[in-house]
Amino acid sequence: MGTRQIVPICKDGWGNYSISEWDLKAASWQDFHPHSEYNMVLEGELFVAAGGDVKVLQPGDVARVPAGRMGRYWAPEYARMVGVYGPNPEGDASAGFEYWALDNDAEIHPADPTAEDPLEHLPGFTGVEIWRASPNMPERPEWDRNRGRFITHSPQSGPWNDPVLSTWELESAAWTDRHPHTEFNFVVAGELIVEVAGERVVLHAGDSVEIAPGQLARYSAPEFAHMVGVYGPNPHGLVSTDFHYESI
Repeated sequence: MGTRQIVPICKDGWGNYSISEWDLKAASWQDFHPHSEYNMVLEGELFVAAGGDVKVLQPGDVARVPAGRMGRYWAPEYARMVGVYGPNPEGDASAGFEYWALDNDAEIHPADPTAEDPLEHLPGFTGVEIWRASPNMPERPEWDRNRGRFITHSPQSGPWNDPVLSTWELESAAWTDRHPHTEFNFVVAGELIVEVAGERVVLHAGDSVEIAPGQLARYSAPEFAHMVGVYGPNPHGLVSTDFHYESI
C-alpha cells in the first residue's frame, strides 16, 4: 500500500477536508474513521465493504463510507485512488487500522468482510454509498469544451457540510469563477494552467491546486486537462459568481 498526503490531516482537527492519493497492490486495508471518507478510483479495480455492503469500483467510480463506520478496501490486483476525508473539527482519532497482503482467494473474497464493524448493531446503520462513472458533459451547449459533472450532489442544491466531489475537463478552453468556499483540483491527465491574484502555475498529472474562498481563479488548458475537483463545505449556501468561458 502506497500513499501520499496532499492536503494533510491536522491532529487538532480540520474544518474543510483532507486529501490523499493512495494505491493497493494485491493487498487490503481496514480503518475506522469519525469522519466521512470518499474514494475515487483512478486506475484498476477496488472492493469496498462497510455495514454489510460490498461494492466493486472501476475507474471513475466513487464510494463513500459514512462517519463512524469500519471500512475495508482491497484490490486483488491493483487500484489507485484519490481519497477525501470530510470535516473533523474536533480532531477525533481514527482507529482499527489493519493491513494484509492477499495471498489466496479466501482473502480476496472473504465471506464476512465487515464482521468487526462496531456499529453494525445500531438502528439505521448505513453501508457504502456509491456513484458510478458517467460521461462529463457541458453545462451549456456554448460551453462545449468545458465538460464536467458533480458526483456527490450539486452545490446548487443548497448548503452543504461535507465536501462536494466533481470531475471535469477542459479542451482548448479556459474557465473563470469565484467561489465562497475552498476549491481543490487534482490533475488526472494533461496540462492545466491556473491564474490567481497575479500568480500563474502550470500543473501536470498528479499535481494539485487549492484556491482559497473568495479568490477569482482562471483555469485554462491549451490542449487538454482532466481534473478531480473538491468543493469545501459551504454551510450557509453562499453562491458562486463571475463565471466566464473562453475557447482557446
